[in-house]
Amino acid sequence: MAQSTLDVAVRSLGQAESQDLLQENRRVRQLLTEGCPVEDFDSSGKPQGNRIRYIDFDQAIHNGFVVVNQFVLKRNSRARRLDLVAFVNGIPMAVFELKSPSRRCATLQSAWRQLRTYQREFPGLFAPCAVQVISDGLSSAVGRVGAELRHFVPRRLADPADERYMLTDLIHDLFAQPRCLDLVRNLGSIVPENGRYPDR
Repeated sequence: MAQSTLDVAVRSLGQAESQDLLQENRRVRQLLTEGCPVEDFDSSGKPQGNRIRYIDFDQAIHNGFVVVNQFVLKRNSRARRLDLVAFVNGIPMAVFELKSPSRRCATLQSAWRQLRTYQREFPGLFAPCAVQVISDGLSSAVGRVGAELRHFVPRRLADPADERYMLTDLIHDLFAQPRCLDLVRNLGSIVPENGRYPDR
């Protein structure tokens, strides 16, 4: 496959087509799940349609999974430090905002508001994201990008006294490799817009 064809796929993913984050999120997530349509050429030089896939949904082992702690974003003179960002093949799929339970002002609402600030300042990070996770150290909730707080699905922590367990629980429960790919591909069945999980 020609480098120019690969460049088209990279540009399609990273170059915004709308200033509306929700619209851009839908566009980018469609690229991630269906692939990027490109025109390639066969061995005889004849043009043919093709799709470049960003993620291998059938073989999880073919993808790279990384969770970055204290991920720093900079824009002009402003810098923000995000608690956790989960990536698949270098593409951000989830952003975590985790408040310390020792702080009086630590609430799910304050975590949600912080994520809204990040979305306004760095919309490019959130365009491909499948979910956001917020926690106040005692409870947590999961929601789509741009969702109102009331549409986040609450989750109780198994051991709220152990913050390390909290982080491990959230990451392993939602982002174990097969589950993470299912989350990316079938977001609606895992984090529905009405804020309720389907019966399992």
